[in-house]
Amino acid sequence: MEEGATGGMECEEEEQNKDAINLRQCISQALKTSVRDALALLYRERFPMAHPNTRPYDVLNAHGWARTLLKRNPQMSERIKENIVDKLDVSALGILLRYGCGLSTNDKMWKNPFSLEGNIQKLRDLRNEDAHWTQTTCSKDDLETTWMQLVEAVRNVLHLGGLTKHQPKIMQQLKDIIHSSVMYLQKKIRNELLETYRNNRKTTLMPLLWAGKDYDFHHHVSKTYTSTRFTVLNDGMTIEMDGSNMLEKLASSRMIILQGETGTGKTSLLRHYAASWAANTHTNISGLTRVEYLVFLDCTAVSTATFTLSDIIQEILPNTYSISKPSTILKKLSEAQDKVMFLIDAFDERLEAFMNSFKDLQKKCSKALFVVTTRPHCTLSVTKLCEEKPVVVTAHGFSRSSAFDFATKLFKAQGKDDVKEFFNAASPYEELIAIPQLLCWSSLFWMKEGNDCFLTRGKVFAKITDFLLRKLCHINGKRIIAGALPKEGQRWLSVVARVAFTQAKNNHTSLSESSSDIQKLIESAKQLKFRPFEALSSLMQCDSYMTEKGEYNVFQFVHNSHANFLAAYNISETLQNSRTGTLTSLFQDFQEDRKKSIILFLASLLFNRDENVNTLMIKDIAKLSQAYVNFYDINFLLELIEESSYNTALIKALAKEMFGDPSVTSTGLPTASSTTAKYLFNGQLWLRPKELRHTKALRLFLSQAKPQRLLLRLCEGPHADKEIPVRGHQVLEGDAVAAMNLVNKAYGDAVLPDLRVTDVTISSSLSWPKNLWWLSLDRCHIKADFHLPSGLLKLSLLECTGLEYITFPSSFLNAYFQSMSLDKPHLPVTVETIVIESCEFKNLAFIPPGVKRLKIYSYAVTGDLVFPDSLEHLMISGITKAYWFVCEVIEYSSRFMHKLRDALSILPHLQSLSITNIALTPEAFICFLLDHQEKNPRVQLLVESLCELEEDSSMHDIIMSTIMASRLPVTVKFGDTVVVDNIVS
Repeated sequence: MEEGATGGMECEEEEQNKDAINLRQCISQALKTSVRDALALLYRERFPMAHPNTRPYDVLNAHGWARTLLKRNPQMSERIKENIVDKLDVSALGILLRYGCGLSTNDKMWKNPFSLEGNIQKLRDLRNEDAHWTQTTCSKDDLETTWMQLVEAVRNVLHLGGLTKHQPKIMQQLKDIIHSSVMYLQKKIRNELLETYRNNRKTTLMPLLWAGKDYDFHHHVSKTYTSTRFTVLNDGMTIEMDGSNMLEKLASSRMIILQGETGTGKTSLLRHYAASWAANTHTNISGLTRVEYLVFLDCTAVSTATFTLSDIIQEILPNTYSISKPSTILKKLSEAQDKVMFLIDAFDERLEAFMNSFKDLQKKCSKALFVVTTRPHCTLSVTKLCEEKPVVVTAHGFSRSSAFDFATKLFKAQGKDDVKEFFNAASPYEELIAIPQLLCWSSLFWMKEGNDCFLTRGKVFAKITDFLLRKLCHINGKRIIAGALPKEGQRWLSVVARVAFTQAKNNHTSLSESSSDIQKLIESAKQLKFRPFEALSSLMQCDSYMTEKGEYNVFQFVHNSHANFLAAYNISETLQNSRTGTLTSLFQDFQEDRKKSIILFLASLLFNRDENVNTLMIKDIAKLSQAYVNFYDINFLLELIEESSYNTALIKALAKEMFGDPSVTSTGLPTASSTTAKYLFNGQLWLRPKELRHTKALRLFLSQAKPQRLLLRLCEGPHADKEIPVRGHQVLEGDAVAAMNLVNKAYGDAVLPDLRVTDVTISSSLSWPKNLWWLSLDRCHIKADFHLPSGLLKLSLLECTGLEYITFPSSFLNAYFQSMSLDKPHLPVTVETIVIESCEFKNLAFIPPGVKRLKIYSYAVTGDLVFPDSLEHLMISGITKAYWFVCEVIEYSSRFMHKLRDALSILPHLQSLSITNIALTPEAFICFLLDHQEKNPRVQLLVESLCELEEDSSMHDIIMSTIMASRLPVTVKFGDTVVVDNIVS
């Protein structure tokens, strides 16, 4: 090693030694002054109360172990005899407090770091360590830790000892002592942040405090974190990204707003960042490699109504705050520039309280990176507070695969192996799967109680609520597994549900312990003889934080869904107790998304009771529900039916509200009422695999509503290639057999005028509705024999294959083919009308002999044209106008007209011939007209050519004279020139 390098290391070591000595002196000084003063205050407060009019020495001398300590230390014994408090040191005060001030005699309490006794003992231990300290036995880092422990212990002694009024003075003394030392404040800040995250604060997922102190379901983020789905809008395109590479992809952005509904993974991602930074696992999150100070602020943790930058520093860095001024700490962070990252969680919860400080923080740390979380409704407000234009990233929750990965980690952490069974039971409820918080909650309940509750979403939340209330009753010795919930639990549920209703109406999520709602709940808990904290934690989540003023609690419902369930419970009780109340009035001022969720829960609560629900209430539910239903998405309606346990009266009301009262017109078709036509387009309904999964609910609804037209799209995503991912999901194909069985049972003997089936492979026979009039098959691949229903009048086929497998009924009259290759499909002789559009065929030999009407659009015929003798009306539409100027097209049209002239030579029943969109020259038209007139003297003729007819040409007069001499009713059009018989327009 070079001499210079060696010298540098020696200098650095020397500086470290100087800092250690200096810090050691600070600790010694604090023990002799501030620590001694804090213990002396406590002694003066407690000793007279424990032993009035008694000398301290006599009290200790009467205690066996204390007497032994006095004999071992004669100098201490003399000072205690003098009974002059100002002469007592930490050791003497420690003995007097332990054996003479009425504190606990349990050794466990003196080892508990959270008790008054434990903090007194900590100060005694620090005094003993100070007496035996040498430069070789304790490093500077160890001394910094010792100083933090000393400050924390003094703060706790004053707080737990009821001496908070003396706290500001003694804390200021400690700050003055440490300010006189030589310390690297930046390193101290970093060390405290690291210690915070490594001690699991800010890095533990799902801190659910049920029944007060149930910590057994806490998991460090490193064990269970699973990334949810994140997207960002870039140049009008939605780009998906993983949480681990988000910082890297958005490296040029200084301000990131992470928006998402409650429980979609925002906070979990921030905790993941904190844990990774603290553990130095930067390989997975490359965007953290440059960060030296990762500052995590939970806005709900700051107790003041409007918090300043000083309040923020106190919350995040309480130990550093105790020895340094907030302005000094902020200055050090500012000096670090882009090496600082602020993670600000739940901005929307304290928007008004934090907005001014947020602006100040951006100005003081102008180079720092900010990641801010909020719910979407506050994103715009947060954006306006940003000094630079932010990038908005949206959290969407879990996909099914990531949800299963997360559940697997949870079960593994709990030593369970039945994750597949749990996931199969929970997976029908997308909300429980997509929202990490609810998935975690459901997992815990499964582990505790099993799978009996996973029937409907309402029953899931009802069972979990009942479970939580029974835990509350267990606290008071009333553990009841079976039977009715104790009346105290029922009353408590009603009280909390009333608060949930108010909070949902105001769209609030969290409540501080000092709020009026929480204070009312505390009083109610006392009246019911519950311990208030355990009662509050039964149906709410409690987040606890230690501040300089003591413990600060924030209560909130675990998720909006549970809050909505409780709000629905309150509404059901209100309706039950007041028959005059209406849902419309109760739902006034509710946001639509919350109202939608509450209606579902309300149906579950109302229709699962023994008593009948009155007709007016059912009509109200049906009327409110129509806002969330339209012709292409009726999933809310089907979920509502399921939640109601398939209540017949509700199904009838929903069908009537959506489709109106069916009436019979002259055509025999049911029609929808005019008030609902805007929702369902005259009785049209679109069903996809998503709706068909609600088998029973859909069948019952269809049996009541019987819409005129059903559109079954039996594939989610592109049908042609099932390997192409669609929005993160593989293409799913519905079961055509099951779908047809469902429709068949729903309609029974009733008429289904129009059924359209799209995007499916048909591999077996289908059970068609009995009275089906018109069937359309679009983009279907037919691979097996199946018979069309008897009575079918019309069939439309679009981009289908496998026509050779279809057996047509004798009632079949109309056929429509589009975008297909036709090669002799076996059509019955009863067919009267055939329409062929954009199809390829060699000839028309497949057309049955009884066809009367034939329409061909955008033809592509490679062989001869052969028409049946029965043909009465023929319409042919050729190429589009976009290609009329191409010479090859004109030549092709001429050849086709020659084929057509031969095919029309003898058609005894032909009454009309229409030829449109064809590149026919005037010369060719005259030849065709003369030939056609000779062979078909009674046929009405319409010809529209894409070619223009020049007015100054001789052809104009020739065509005019030819038409005037014709015996046929002729209409001809060349470009804009139209001739009807002998009239030019």
